[in-house]
Amino acid sequence: MSDASAEILPSAVEEARRMLEKAEKEGVVLRLVGGVAIQLHSPSAEKGALSRKIPDIDFMALSSQYKRLNSLLISLGYEPNKRFNTVNLVRKRLMYVDPASKRQIDVILDTFRMCHALEVRMGVDRFTIPLAELLLTKLQIVEINEKDIRDIVALLSDHDVGESDEERINLSRICELCGRDWGLYKTVTTNMTKIRDLFVGDYGIGNEEKELVKSRLTKILEAVEHAPKTIKWKARAKIGEKARWYDVPEEVFRKTAE
Repeated sequence: MSDASAEILPSAVEEARRMLEKAEKEGVVLRLVGGVAIQLHSPSAEKGALSRKIPDIDFMALSSQYKRLNSLLISLGYEPNKRFNTVNLVRKRLMYVDPASKRQIDVILDTFRMCHALEVRMGVDRFTIPLAELLLTKLQIVEINEKDIRDIVALLSDHDVGESDEERINLSRICELCGRDWGLYKTVTTNMTKIRDLFVGDYGIGNEEKELVKSRLTKILEAVEHAPKTIKWKARAKIGEKARWYDVPEEVFRKTAE
């Protein structure tokens, strides 16, 4: 049963905080992805030219905690989409809804899978997945759209690139993941190049901020290009674009990165 005293909050960011604090108390590993995660870390995404409306909340969790997670979300006032969850539990996707506001809660279990699979570290940040992986959830989208680019620019506006995770985009982690998977590397570097060379100036940010974002994109691109690559990466690189290097996610799953 849901906790009648636990009122669902109208602000997606504040509601996410409420949910995460309860999860922490209950010992349930729950981490934000998507637009709410970016707003928690990036002031640029909350207001101004890079801001956007975010109606729903997206999380990652552990399949090993499914029963506890399900009970937690119900206690917080959300109803499970029983048909969807029964069909998609094996695919490690869950969906819940606030019956009053119709706000949707999407949960990805264990591995972030959309156009590419991302191994996500769940113990780095208290409330969200790490910034490096958060950035990659956007950059791995083959059919990248305006919302994705706004989020990428906001993250790069507000966070330097470095070798740690403390409010920085961990360059070593990006290089590690892209150095294992040629397909991920291909999509990520293609998107970064497009954003740097074509799109950054289209989002109402000043010249100084624009140049800062471009310089950070260039730093990531150069590091990824020069990073060590696995034997599997090199074998797939020889095939190149002759074979499709990405998955085509269903619409409900595409939404999870938004």
